[in-house]
Amino acid sequence: MIAGQSCIIAIAVTFGIFDYNADTLNPIAFSLGMLAAFAFVLRRMEIRIVPDMIEIVSLLVALMIITPLCTIVLASINLPVADPLLRGFDHIIFPIFDREQIEILLRFDASILSGLRGAYYSLNFQPFLLIPILCLARSGHRAWHFVAAWSIALTITALVSPLFPAYGTSPHLIDAVETHMRVRNGSLRSLGADSLRGIVYFPSFHAAAAVLLGWAFAPIRIIGLPMVFLNSVMFVSAIVCGNHYLVDLLAGGAVAVLSIHLSGRLLTAR
Repeated sequence: MIAGQSCIIAIAVTFGIFDYNADTLNPIAFSLGMLAAFAFVLRRMEIRIVPDMIEIVSLLVALMIITPLCTIVLASINLPVADPLLRGFDHIIFPIFDREQIEILLRFDASILSGLRGAYYSLNFQPFLLIPILCLARSGHRAWHFVAAWSIALTITALVSPLFPAYGTSPHLIDAVETHMRVRNGSLRSLGADSLRGIVYFPSFHAAAAVLLGWAFAPIRIIGLPMVFLNSVMFVSAIVCGNHYLVDLLAGGAVAVLSIHLSGRLLTAR
């Protein structure tokens, strides 16, 4: 999955569609390479738990860098904006959903919005909490299953989202809209640390991540149920904090289920 996304980025840079900011990205790539080498040495020394932890965390960081860059490259194809189509699906599937009432509620009670934001941005730390817990609990297979499903879900959302470019719904609480506009009007053509925001609307990766994290945390004693609850809130928070349509969330959830199934089959085949 990483190799495929890297090829897309390499093609865009080779043909001069985007510039590659080596000063900001190469140090990160070097650090990840050193971590992988360290894990290899530990594995040769027959130390089991720590190499798994290092390798999986390194893969997650690599995906956090490569996938956003890939989505920016693919967004530059500038297909027609799909907001009317996605909005229409929302009206058909959820005719009673009233976004204006939600906005009024959020303006009335800022604590709800604060809680949703906290759940939404918990995506930044949850995977790095999950992996050490699973590895230390000697559930390395589940950790690898998770990162394989995560990789598949990221790749699917990165490839599908450019086919349905959208600016999402108001209120716009994230800066991905500005990034998307800059890519579409041609003012953003440099791939570097300042372009790692990524552009994914349909399907929602936050929704997919909430399902994946909830699934991975669920069997863990003590923290399993609280983390499932947190991810349930994160799933819902994407409507407001991620500018998403409801249909984005359903598609993201479906991507997660498919990714769990496919990754399970791949690991079994190995």
